[in-house]
Amino acid sequence: MEFKSTSVPGVTMLHYVACRLMEGDKGESQPMDLAEELSLVVTATGENTEVIVSTLTTLDRDIQAFQREAQQQSSQYSDEALSRLQRFARDASARVEEVKGEWTACEESLKELRRYAVWLAV
Repeated sequence: MEFKSTSVPGVTMLHYVACRLMEGDKGESQPMDLAEELSLVVTATGENTEVIVSTLTTLDRDIQAFQREAQQQSSQYSDEALSRLQRFARDASARVEEVKGEWTACEESLKELRRYAVWLAV
């Protein structure tokens, strides 16, 4: 995953970190101390990731329940309404799966970053 600037197209987090390492902040004479900055990562990433996993699991379960309910009560809906409900459920399910994949990639990046921060602290 690549974080891009919203104000300067083409500038990524990598550009920002490289610039901070080499030049420091504007008006600051000292460049960034990477080891010191990364020591803060462990604290910052201590956010309870179980909440995110739980939310994704709940969304997935709710979408499945919605699909089952729509199927069981299909006789109460017009064909057009049922088609829209099914399309919504399919799209929502696909999006949750995409987010789960993105979350897995984020977790892997976070693990790597934590290992690197711990390594630098040693």
